[in-house]
Amino acid sequence: MLDIIFIENIVTEAVIGIHQFEKVAPQKLIISVELGTDIRQAAATDDVQYALNYDEISRFIDSFIRASQCELLETLAENLVKALFENFTMQSIKLRLQKPGAIALTQNVGVSIYRLRPEK
Repeated sequence: MLDIIFIENIVTEAVIGIHQFEKVAPQKLIISVELGTDIRQAAATDDVQYALNYDEISRFIDSFIRASQCELLETLAENLVKALFENFTMQSIKLRLQKPGAIALTQNVGVSIYRLRPEK
């Protein structure tokens, strides 16, 4: 069983969408992640080198999203999860990617995915 580190509601923006008007200016996105890991060594040693660094991961997510240019939220979600696995040591990721105001009849739309670290 994995422990969960969570980071909620990272507010950032990206150029994303299928419509031409969406491709000319960044739009607000909100990202939350649940990161599966084992916290026992970090807890026993009280040493950040054995922990997932929340600040570093949050900044990585913000930078990654701002640099991306995808049409679909699904593509952005998969790309972000792949990059997180490549750069950090978590064993699983549950990612929620929201695009508030994307559809007039809703407050929010988005995608939520769950992935395990790929085996090498």
